[in-house]
Amino acid sequence: MAVSAYAQYDDEKDFKVEREGNGITITRYIGTKTVVRIPPRIQNLPVTNIGSGAFAYCFSLASVTIPDSVTSIGEDAFFWCTSLTSVTIPNSVTNIGSGAFFWCTSLTSVTIPNSVTSIGDGAFSNCTSLIAINVNTGNSAYSAQDGILYNKDKTILHTYPAGKTNASFTIQNSVTSIGSMAFSGCISLTSVTIPNSVTTIGDRAFLGCENFTSVTIPNSVTSIGDGAFSNCTSLIAINVNTGNSAYSAQDGVLYNKNKTILHTY
Repeated sequence: MAVSAYAQYDDEKDFKVEREGNGITITRYIGTKTVVRIPPRIQNLPVTNIGSGAFAYCFSLASVTIPDSVTSIGEDAFFWCTSLTSVTIPNSVTNIGSGAFFWCTSLTSVTIPNSVTSIGDGAFSNCTSLIAINVNTGNSAYSAQDGILYNKDKTILHTYPAGKTNASFTIQNSVTSIGSMAFSGCISLTSVTIPNSVTTIGDRAFLGCENFTSVTIPNSVTSIGDGAFSNCTSLIAINVNTGNSAYSAQDGVLYNKNKTILHTY
């Protein structure tokens, strides 16, 4: 590539890298820029991966452009980048790891391209300014409605953006599973109505929904993950429909059906 073509990208010296096969993984950003343009080639090899925690705690990072050589964004890659307002994910990325953009509290929207087939738990959780996750219509694995991220056929609610300001939300009847950390950090929500189609509530699904006051578990739910209602500091009652075969409640406390396991106080 001609030298002039590299001018739009940041210097290779701003990145710590490892060679993996015929590609380069960025292991750590060590530059100081607030607007970062990752080069498509480093050490004359294509940059194919943004490694786990590569940009974590880069508090001043405001914008990052990812080249179309990259196929994977690792776990916690941009963890706690609290100034990040813009990220361009190219139509080459197939995997976005767990917690990849966790606690990016200035991120307002993000678009998932057609190429993405895997998004880890909590990839966009606790992004308290995030009001919409968009998905290109050609994506075969994911879809979005009203800015909410689902799997393609909307049976799994993956992420409800924490920046949405609705006080209440009714989950649609197609949903059978609420993903891990799906509502994490949604401090504007005071209530969520869970329909009698949901069978699974994932780990830490409602973590930090601090304005929840009560929730009702319908008959259909057979699995509630660890910490599903952790740090819901206004929650005074978890109710369970009497027909539920797996869970029960007493005095607002969640148990398994025969009360041998205290699940959540």
